[in-house]
Amino acid sequence: MKKLIIVLLCMLSVGCAGNVSGPGGEQGSSSTSGEYAYRTGMQYLIGQNVQRDTSRAFSYFQQAANRGNPYAQSELAYMYASGEGTTQNYQSAFEWYQKAANQGLASAQFTLGQMYAHGLGVQVDKAQAHAWYKKAASSGFGPAKKAL
Repeated sequence: MKKLIIVLLCMLSVGCAGNVSGPGGEQGSSSTSGEYAYRTGMQYLIGQNVQRDTSRAFSYFQQAANRGNPYAQSELAYMYASGEGTTQNYQSAFEWYQKAANQGLASAQFTLGQMYAHGLGVQVDKAQAHAWYKKAASSGFGPAKKAL
């Protein structure tokens, strides 16, 4: 069951990536939102215009996540959950998904619900799972609507 959840996390994570431009393709690595670091991390995660390197992706996502970028927080959480580019750690994954979810990222809200529902990084709490599904569904996130 945990492997299925990780596969779902992976699909959600990569599916929410959007367009990515390459290293050197844009300037401004000091962006307060961490946009450049996020985009560069995505590029290394999926191997777009660079050799795929999950350790580098993790490092870039960490930079952007620490600057408050919710997409980077969600990607970092995915990497902790899957153990890709770092040691698997569900508690760290939970914490980063929570940060992204609290900023209104619907995919992170749904995934946080999944983590509560299945006890990944947190005690099982069906009421919390339902509450997070509801938040994600109110943003129009399809998988959350189905989970309700």
